[in-house]
Amino acid sequence: MDSAHTVAVVTPVYNCAQYVEEALRSIEAQTRLPQRVVVVDDGSTDGSGRVAANFAARSRLPLEIVTQPNRGIAAARNAGIERCREDLIAFLDGDDTFYPTFLARTADALQRHPELLLCFPDRDVVDAAGNFLRRDLDDAKFRAIASERLPDGVSVLTENPFVALIPGSVIPFGLMVRRSAITEVHGFDEEMRAVEDKLFLMRLARLGKFGFLDMPLATWRRHDTTTTSGAGNAFKNAFYDDLALEKLEQITTRLGLTTDELAAIRARRRKNAIGLLYTASDEARSEFFSVVLKLIKEVNGSAPAPDTVRLAVGALPAPNVDASGLIHILTTSLFAPETKE
Repeated sequence: MDSAHTVAVVTPVYNCAQYVEEALRSIEAQTRLPQRVVVVDDGSTDGSGRVAANFAARSRLPLEIVTQPNRGIAAARNAGIERCREDLIAFLDGDDTFYPTFLARTADALQRHPELLLCFPDRDVVDAAGNFLRRDLDDAKFRAIASERLPDGVSVLTENPFVALIPGSVIPFGLMVRRSAITEVHGFDEEMRAVEDKLFLMRLARLGKFGFLDMPLATWRRHDTTTTSGAGNAFKNAFYDDLALEKLEQITTRLGLTTDELAAIRARRRKNAIGLLYTASDEARSEFFSVVLKLIKEVNGSAPAPDTVRLAVGALPAPNVDASGLIHILTTSLFAPETKE
């Protein structure tokens, strides 16, 4: 490989002490070792940072530990990126693993195909104990994106994945990205405390092509403490999913969104709002339903009275619902009047 193509790995860590050493060992076991590994402990309270530091003390990896107050995974990844000068950056969460040829194969694909911004392989989805559940790329929504397999085994998405990503991220986030592309999209949006990968990938999708390797080269661990699993995260994930789409809608001109792409974003935001109403009303008091009915009747092509929206939200069970967040989503998506570009 051209020596100009150097590789770094960024590993954000938050309360995954029981898994982080396994993750780091999987980097150490690579057939092609990285020039830099940055582990960012995002304010863990379970000793994750200490486990990583103990591993670093006896590892042959060029490993740096960064400690910061809890600011979320987007901020943790950015902190790692800031310390990298390498051409290619791979991302591995602290509870996942790479298989031994992950870095060699993804870096080689980007070396041979300079038109690609990033490369991702398939992953084995596993449970907390590491038992196989399924393959990540078996998702029908991913397979629906048009792609071409090249003679060297690298596949390229021939259809821009932007629209396919609107309902949710269907691209595994065990991937390698050109640092120049990360810089161009200004890294991860630190306001995003969830769904940050979706927004990051959608911004990248406006810049160039994505490549993938149709073979499992990593694992993705699913367990109760992951931010994408568990009923307790349903509202949070839905809120940030909508926020990601709102941010894209706000920069329509800069992104060069087509009429169809903008329509797809707005349709998804309305669907999100309806889903949030169902999530929020799961244990709501009976008056919630009559207020929401009144709210919907007020729409008639324009936004309802703000007091009605607040009244509806006020009828929700407070403990698990971000009332201000729900008000914002209702008034900017489901019940917002159509605007024309």
